[in-house]
This record gives sequence, C-alpha cells and structure tokens, in this order.
Amino acid sequence: MAKLITGVRIRKDRAEALKEKAMELTVKRKDYIIEADLVNFLIDEFVNRLDVDEHGLLVKEEKE
Repeated sequence: MAKLITGVRIRKDRAEALKEKAMELTVKRKDYIIEADLVNFLIDEFVNRLDVDEHGLLVKEEKE
C-alpha cells in the first residue's frame, strides 16, 4: 500500500494569502482560525469536483 501524504509544501505567496485570510476570518468570527483549517476546508469542499481537460486541471460546477 502506498504511503499517504500528511503534509504538503505551499508556495510563499499562497502561504501569505492563507495567513492573511485566516487572520481576517479570526477577527470576523472572534474565534481562532488557522491556515490548516482553511486548507482542510478547501480540500473537503472541492476534491470531489476536480477534473481535467485538454487545458489542465479544473473545478467542475456543483450539481444542485
């Protein structure tokens, strides 16, 4: 069985964007939100909608 990933590298500019968004949402919610919370939320919400076409990766529209 292949080893499962538990960590990923994030490009500096993306890490900064995640940090800024986490801080913004922490202030708005008045509860501590960390960058990992945002990453896990994005994975949970979008992983099943990922697809690929001749141009590369894309997110399929959500079915209603």
